Amino acid sequence: MTIAGPDGGAASASASASASASMRGRATTFRAGFRNGAYLGGAKAFYLLIRLVYIIALVSIIGVEHYGYLSYAQNWYVLLIPLAAWGSSEVVISRLARGSSDDADQLMGSGLVLRVLFGLMAMTIVWIAAFLIESDTGLRALMLVYSQGVLVRSLGSWYAALFTAFSAAQYWLRLSVAFTTLEVAATLLLANAGVELLTLAAAHCLVWWLSLLTTALVFHRYISPLRIRWDTAVVRLLLTRGAWIGLATFLLGCLLPGLLVLYRLLADELQRIGEVAIVVQIFQILFQVTLFVGSAALPALSRSQHRAAGHRAFTRFTWNASFFLGGALVTAAMFVLPALLELLPRGRFHPSLDAFARCSWIVLPLFMLHGFRLLLIARGRLQQLPLIMGAGVATLTLLVVAIDAANALTPESLYLALGLTLVQIALCLAPGAVESARPSRSMATAPLAFGAVLGLAAGSPDPLQVYIALSGAILLSILGAIEIRRLAST
Repeated sequence: MTIAGPDGGAASASASASASASMRGRATTFRAGFRNGAYLGGAKAFYLLIRLVYIIALVSIIGVEHYGYLSYAQNWYVLLIPLAAWGSSEVVISRLARGSSDDADQLMGSGLVLRVLFGLMAMTIVWIAAFLIESDTGLRALMLVYSQGVLVRSLGSWYAALFTAFSAAQYWLRLSVAFTTLEVAATLLLANAGVELLTLAAAHCLVWWLSLLTTALVFHRYISPLRIRWDTAVVRLLLTRGAWIGLATFLLGCLLPGLLVLYRLLADELQRIGEVAIVVQIFQILFQVTLFVGSAALPALSRSQHRAAGHRAFTRFTWNASFFLGGALVTAAMFVLPALLELLPRGRFHPSLDAFARCSWIVLPLFMLHGFRLLLIARGRLQQLPLIMGAGVATLTLLVVAIDAANALTPESLYLALGLTLVQIALCLAPGAVESARPSRSMATAPLAFGAVLGLAAGSPDPLQVYIALSGAILLSILGAIEIRRLAST
C-alpha cells in the first residue's frame, strides 16, 4: 500500500488533469486535421471525378494518340513541380501548425519569392529538355507551352499549403471546384470545335493563371495579407529544411510522370504512349488524392511530434486503410471492371482499362508508401527520404532498361516494374515509420480480410464472381471508413 504525502492528492489530480488535457489535445488535433482533410478530400474527390470524365470525353474527341501527346507534354512540367516547390509546403505547414515561427509574414512572403525563383528555373529546364531531348516538333511545341505550368501550379500549391496550415481548406475546396470545372468545360468545348492541340494547351494555361490570381486575392482578403519579402534566415531555413523533402518528392514523382517520359524515349510508339498515359493518369489521380488528404494530417502529426501514441495510431491507420480501402479498389478493379467492360462496345479505352484491372494491385504499396512517408516527415527524419526514393528510381530505371534490352518492353512489363519498385520503397520506409507501433490484432485483421475477399472472389464461379467481388469491396470500404472514424476520434 502506498501512502501519499501532504501534496500527493494534488499531484495525482494534477497528473490526471494533465493526462486528460493531453488526450483532449490529441483528439482535438486529429479532429481538426480530419476536418481540414475533409475539405481537401472533397476538393480532390471532385477533381478525381471530373478528371475521369474529362479524360473519357477528351479521348473520345481527339483519340488515344493525341491524348498521349498532351499527356506526355504535361508530364514534363508535372515531373519538375516538386523541384519548384522544394519541400517548402511541408515545412511551412509544420512550422505554422506548431506555432514555432516568430514571424509568419516573413515565412509566407519569403517562401513565395522562393517559389517564383525555383519555378522559373524549372521552366528553363523544361525548355532545355524540349530542344535537346524531344525530336518531334509538335511535341516540342506542346512542352514549351506547358512549361509555364511548373511556375503557376507550384504557386497554386503554395497557397493550398497556406490554406491547410491555417485550417481554412474550405476556401481551397470552393476555388478548386470552380476552376477545375471551368478548365474542363473550356478545353472540351475547344476540342469539340476541332482546334489544334497547342490551342488546348494554351487554354489550360490561361485557366491556371486565372485560378492562381483568384486564389491569391481570396487568401489576401479572408486569411492574411501576403506580401513579397526576403528574409535571409527564413530562406535559408526553407532551403535547408525543404531540401530533403523536395528532393525526395521529385524522386517519387519520377516514378509516375517520369515513367511515361522514359517509355517515350525507349519505345517511341506514339499510339501505345496514349494507352500508357491513360493508366499512368489513373495512378497519378489516386496518388494525388492520398497525397492531399494525407497531408492534411501533417499539422496534427507535427503538433504531436512528442506524442508516440498519436504516431502509433497513424501507423496502424496507414496499414489498415491501405488494405481496407486499397483492397476495395483492387477487388473492384480486378473483378468488377472487366465485367463492366464486357457490357460495353469495344472502344478506345478498353486496352488501358484492361491493363489497369490487371495491375491494380499497385494501389496497395502506393497507399502505404505515402502514409509511411508522412510519418518520417513528422518525426523529422528527412535525410532518409531522398536516399530511399533515389534507390527506387534507380531500381525502376534499371528494370525498364533491362526489359527494353531484352526486347520485352510492353505496357504490361512497364507496370510490373513500377509495382515492384513501389513495393521496394514501401518496405524501405516501413522500419523508420512503424518502429514505435506495437503489433495489434487489428493490424492482422486488415490483410486477412482483404486476402479472404480476394480469394473468395477468385474462387467463385463466373455468374457469382462479380456479385461476391462487389460485396467484398463494399465491406472493405465500410471497414476502411471505420478506421478513418477511429483515427479521427483518437
